[in-house]
Amino acid sequence: MLFKKRMRKILLLLVLCGLFSAMDAQMSKTETKQFLRMLQAAPTFTDVIDSLKAKDYTLDSASIPMVREALWQRLLDDQRRNPAEKTAFEEGRIVYENGKVGRFSIQVKGAAPANGYPVYIALHGGGGGPAEMNDEQWEQMQRYYLNSIDTGIYIAPRGPNDTWNLHFDGDAEVFYSQILKHVRLYTGADPNRIYLLGYSAGGDGVYQLAPRMASELAAASMSAGHHNDVGPDNLQHVPMLLQVGELDDAYNRNKETVRYSKILDSLARQYPGDFQHQVYVHSGAEHSYVMDRRGPDFQANVISDPIHWLRNPEGAKTTTAVTDAPTWLSNFRRNPYPLHLKWDHYMVREGNDNYFWISYVGGRMKMSGFPVFSEVMAFPTQNRIEVQNLSQGISIHLHEALVNPKKPLTITVNHKDYKVDLKPSALQMAKSLAERSDRSYGFWQTVKVWKDVQDKVNIATEK
Repeated sequence: MLFKKRMRKILLLLVLCGLFSAMDAQMSKTETKQFLRMLQAAPTFTDVIDSLKAKDYTLDSASIPMVREALWQRLLDDQRRNPAEKTAFEEGRIVYENGKVGRFSIQVKGAAPANGYPVYIALHGGGGGPAEMNDEQWEQMQRYYLNSIDTGIYIAPRGPNDTWNLHFDGDAEVFYSQILKHVRLYTGADPNRIYLLGYSAGGDGVYQLAPRMASELAAASMSAGHHNDVGPDNLQHVPMLLQVGELDDAYNRNKETVRYSKILDSLARQYPGDFQHQVYVHSGAEHSYVMDRRGPDFQANVISDPIHWLRNPEGAKTTTAVTDAPTWLSNFRRNPYPLHLKWDHYMVREGNDNYFWISYVGGRMKMSGFPVFSEVMAFPTQNRIEVQNLSQGISIHLHEALVNPKKPLTITVNHKDYKVDLKPSALQMAKSLAERSDRSYGFWQTVKVWKDVQDKVNIATEK
């Protein structure tokens, strides 16, 4: 074990030396050695952050991606020094919130792609009923979509309780948050190809979780579930596949699925290029007969025009389509830095206040009859970020995909411009990587925007 630890340190040192050899033109040799020595000497990543609080490093545009990768590798190395947690994850267990233990199955298929494995997280049916019923549903989901996946990591969580909303109560949100975190840290996954799927009660869960986990998902697939009036606004950058049986009329699942797709239609027209979605109503199918796992060669019989069917279900015309959920999902990759964000603050999961490259300040807003939205746009060529709607104070996390760190940033609020000097920081990058556990979200500066009691706009750089 000691030999393996030393080998890991040596390998990490070699990696970092290779990364930093290209940095001498941007950071002095002395600074490079200091940073490298600190990165290796710190017992934990928390100590890395503490060291950077004592001595931060200002980065330029050439250094930013290399420092981000070095910090990410150091964070991964830190996680590997906790073998008990990693072993438990590989065995399908996660300890979360007050010692609760969440269970799941995990299977890996195929050789790892260059950018890492795609990940398919599949939620089982069941819901309110005895534990034995939900255990049986979980067992089925452990293989349900598996044959449709050639290469990837397939995870089937056991809902953490046996209530009707077993996939989206507070316990479930915390549990699934931990699954996503551990997937990125331990599995060699591609963080930009994480997909969420679910059937029946699992479909209910997809409706609820996809908007709450939007900045971590590439796409989502809902089969035979009910939306329970969840808002779709946070699906702006999460393509959504909706499937239901024509005869699945319990709770009006069939009609409500199509009505939900109509809302997405409206949003897609309002925001061209966003809110991508597809709806399939399976002709003559009841609740348990949605053909969403038959592989890329199977053509299912579906209603040609679901909107017309909703108005006049008698004698609806049919067509054929590939309705295999993993096949549809695999067409999409997450963009971690979309230039336009419209965010319903209430639709976040427990313990999380982030939405792509913004977050809110001051705690989650309580429902008061209306959604609480922020709308933010980035204009990279202008080095400008415009806050079009500021319902609550927000933090804007900066990345070179959004702004040029060499130039001053303009933040526009209520048609008024505010200038911000950019100073990319290794400390801010380390803090964001530690918080998000996602290599795509290594932000190098954070700017807070809020209104005071006099409704005056305030802007400040986070230290």
